[in-house]
Amino acid sequence: MEYEGHALSLLKECELQGFDGVVCVGGDGSASEVAHALLLRAQKNAGMETDRILTPVRAQLPLGLIPAGSTNVLAHSLHGVPHVITATLHIIMGHVQLVDVCTFSTAGKLLRFGFSAMFGFGGRTLALAEKYRWMSPNQRRDFAVVKALAKLKAEDCEISFLPFNSSDDVQERRAQGSPKSDCNDQWQMIQGQFLNVSIMAIPCLCSVAPRGLAPNTRLNNGSMALIIARNTSRPEFIKH
Repeated sequence: MEYEGHALSLLKECELQGFDGVVCVGGDGSASEVAHALLLRAQKNAGMETDRILTPVRAQLPLGLIPAGSTNVLAHSLHGVPHVITATLHIIMGHVQLVDVCTFSTAGKLLRFGFSAMFGFGGRTLALAEKYRWMSPNQRRDFAVVKALAKLKAEDCEISFLPFNSSDDVQERRAQGSPKSDCNDQWQMIQGQFLNVSIMAIPCLCSVAPRGLAPNTRLNNGSMALIIARNTSRPEFIKH
């Protein structure tokens, strides 16, 4: 892609009926943008109001990911390894894997579809890493982590969530394609000072977390992992 938003502009106009799929060669940023573009196109084609999406429709075409970026969390989580040849073979053989996504909105307006989001330390680290793209990937990551740790601060947050009920009969209903909700009907709320808040719809495998940043999350179990770090000392946070 030549610039940020390029995939979105291309997929808005492209006639998708003549294609069997879309392949993205790049890192997490490129892959996320293409996934967002495909999903947004699917909602518009289905006549849905994109600012109020409660039950999104699936993308019209499958998306193949070949890892070629500084971070390849999406491809790593999808294939188990961040290997180009492995990813390519999966695409050639036509393997299709359903993957959960999140919608991120503010004031009733859809911002984008995505697979994960971080607020606080994680968000600042990613923003810093993006700012220093002239560095090598490893240098940029380490520099961003150290700088974000040096300015570590807690944020006052109110978080509401629906607990996920994981049981054998839930897994059976999901396998049968039942639309029945797997969540308790009572929202829970926590409030306080948090150093980091992460939401992940996929395990987010990476080199620093081989089992994933959210190891108990599956690719398509219909839930998200909510991981929070409450306010604590810098040494204790580093241990976390």
